[in-house]
Amino acid sequence: MGKFLNEHLLPGQLGHLFVVVSFVAALTATVAYFKMAISKDPGEESSWRKLARISFMVQLAAVIGIVVCMYYILNNHLYEYKFAYKHSNNALEKKYLISSFWEGQEGSFLVWIFWHCVLGVCTMYSSKKWEAPVMAVISFVQIFLIAFLLGLQFGGFHIGSSPFVLLRNSDMGIGPIFQQADYLSKITDGQGLNILLQNRWMVIHPPTLFLGFASCTIPFAYAVAGLWKKDYSGWIKAALPWVLVAACVLGVGILMGAKWAYESLSFGGYWAWDPVENASLVPWLTLIGGLHAMLIYRHTGYSLRSAHVMLVVTFAMVIYSTCLTRTGILGETSVHAFTGAGMQTQLWLILLFTSLPPLILLIVRYTKIPAIIREEGIRSREFWMFIGALIFFLSAVFVITATSLPVYNKLFGQKIALGENAQAIYNKVHVPIVIILGILIAITQYFRYKDTPKGTLLKKLLLPLGIAAAFLVLFMATGGIQYKKQGPVFNVLISIALFSAFFTVAANAVYMIRVVRKKFILWGGSMAHLGFGLLVAGILISASNQNIISLNNPAVNVFGADSKEDPRENLNLLRNVPVKMGEYNVVFNRSEADKRNPSKRYYGVQFAESGGRTFNLTPTAYLKVKGQEGISPEPDFRSYWNKDVFLYITSLTDPDKANLPAEFVEKPMRIGDTAWLTNGYFTIKSRSVDTSGLKQNGNTPGDLGFTLDVSVNLNDGRKFSSTPGYFVKNSQVVNPADTLAEAKLQFKIQGVSADGFVNMAVKNDAPVTDYITIKVLEFPMINLMWIGMILMSVGFMIAMFNRIQQYNRKPEA
Repeated sequence: MGKFLNEHLLPGQLGHLFVVVSFVAALTATVAYFKMAISKDPGEESSWRKLARISFMVQLAAVIGIVVCMYYILNNHLYEYKFAYKHSNNALEKKYLISSFWEGQEGSFLVWIFWHCVLGVCTMYSSKKWEAPVMAVISFVQIFLIAFLLGLQFGGFHIGSSPFVLLRNSDMGIGPIFQQADYLSKITDGQGLNILLQNRWMVIHPPTLFLGFASCTIPFAYAVAGLWKKDYSGWIKAALPWVLVAACVLGVGILMGAKWAYESLSFGGYWAWDPVENASLVPWLTLIGGLHAMLIYRHTGYSLRSAHVMLVVTFAMVIYSTCLTRTGILGETSVHAFTGAGMQTQLWLILLFTSLPPLILLIVRYTKIPAIIREEGIRSREFWMFIGALIFFLSAVFVITATSLPVYNKLFGQKIALGENAQAIYNKVHVPIVIILGILIAITQYFRYKDTPKGTLLKKLLLPLGIAAAFLVLFMATGGIQYKKQGPVFNVLISIALFSAFFTVAANAVYMIRVVRKKFILWGGSMAHLGFGLLVAGILISASNQNIISLNNPAVNVFGADSKEDPRENLNLLRNVPVKMGEYNVVFNRSEADKRNPSKRYYGVQFAESGGRTFNLTPTAYLKVKGQEGISPEPDFRSYWNKDVFLYITSLTDPDKANLPAEFVEKPMRIGDTAWLTNGYFTIKSRSVDTSGLKQNGNTPGDLGFTLDVSVNLNDGRKFSSTPGYFVKNSQVVNPADTLAEAKLQFKIQGVSADGFVNMAVKNDAPVTDYITIKVLEFPMINLMWIGMILMSVGFMIAMFNRIQQYNRKPEA
């Protein structure tokens, strides 16, 4: 094959060189830190430390080099590279160019590797006497992560997937075009970035989440180092700040994902118990359990074994969750899991080599870990803290077990599933969990470590209990819980859970004011708990009392028979025609294409409130992205102090069909259904046997014959009636079209089905009227959730700084 024209090979060659350098540097750092950890000679130890640090810094520099090369390729639209061709295009806005990194497997692993390097450097210079064993573990994990970028192949076995592979050398480089020297002249644009990633939150959510995953490695490394060096408790103080860092960053990453889902996805919410969501939640749950076990040990000497277990399991869950979401095994249960991309075996191998040895070491040395034999008293703070940590852990066990059902089914040939409404099962399990956690979080801080005098606890809790009860009574008086999808028993449970959330908020607020007072540095735990209570309250109220206000009467059906949308919950808006919707008058007044990306369109909807105030929402719809039919909507919403008005588009005029010749279009309908026309709507009012029609068509007894009574309402106010017929004679169908010449309409019955549907075909020669169909929901008190998220994150940060100060107060030898 001859030389190819206009290819830019240098960025890819440099990038691949940087991958190899970073891999070799990770190997060298691992070996050097291992030798340093087992060395007895101070001089030898110093030499190994120097080599290890240099190697780790080289690794960081090489990873930065990989990032620069990949950005150069994406920014300059070098479509000779598969990664650039698959994940970017010419219309992509610069602010979303960085999102191209984490749409693909290779780029997302690169972000994870980058954060691993950054945190490794921070640990290297702050871990003091723990540097060697801790960094040996971190470097060992890094070897496997960087291996994902090598892109080597031995027979049918792949080691990673290179982000610098050329399109013509990839699985996409098949066809005569790639035999031509000037093939690049025919590839003028890329496939583009997934539209769901073209959002401000997706610029920061994935890297924050990967920073959280990388952060989980540090406390895990400390726990393994303690087991390795048989110093089973000395690592706790050094690791506590890192646990708080990981809990804060991973929690913020998860919450950013919830905010992205709320603003970008059309399911009308912020959490759906999707397997990819669960994969990030489970490590956070076990990490929170580990954090509380470590705090118990620091104050009482209890729960040291539990701290080891939970931190090792946290890291194992990070890797296992990565396997679940990136091997393709969840492809049928998650809409945004990665496919395997030829790396399934390697993903499971990293789980085996990085998680199994620490688990085995933990099992072998479990009995050697010091444990106080005497049981904690029921009136002690540590007892209830441990119960709370255990509940977090059990919640994680349930979530990961349910999420792993596809793995079990594949291994054992089963077909076990949670059912069609998996969300309801997750919710039913976690509402009691929330009730218990809310009560524990409220009361535990009022206990003392080791023992609490009798009679003091209730006295301290009377005020928080009164405040929580008052808020619940006020809430119930203004409507209470109105969760329509479950029965009254579940609503009672949610009401109890809401009380526990109010109790959590009140108890922690009172504790901060009465006990902590002006010692701001000690506010961390109470503020995080208070934020958790607000978060839970916001979730319970907004999810249980969400209200659909886009009720459609008559129920004009613009959806196909297989659509999950209910026509009665979707309002049709004609361009510049006001419509009454609940307390609002709404009008669709704007439609325009994005100048850079014609497939992206903006739609303006004006809301007028009864008091005369108006506001505008601008939902977005992507049309036929990457050749796919249909639309991909992006919602918009208006925030008030007590609710959000949330809107997204469910159907719209297809601009490509506006000027096409009219053809018959089938609409599966029942008697009483209403469907949309380009310039109005029609309703099937009734169905009747047509005796005259039978005679006119020469039918004999036993043949089928009926007509439909169809009423037509046009946008200009005119009304018409149509009576299309459907006759069968000797198994031959006679279905003449009924023409309404003045209305430029024809109706024709194409067939009937056993389940009662009539396939009504409509031909409309009238000009297409611009319309959109919208679904509008109200989420009451949802701002409590976002405020709770912020306060919880701030609480983690305050606690983190407090622990850092404590760690640095008396430098360790």
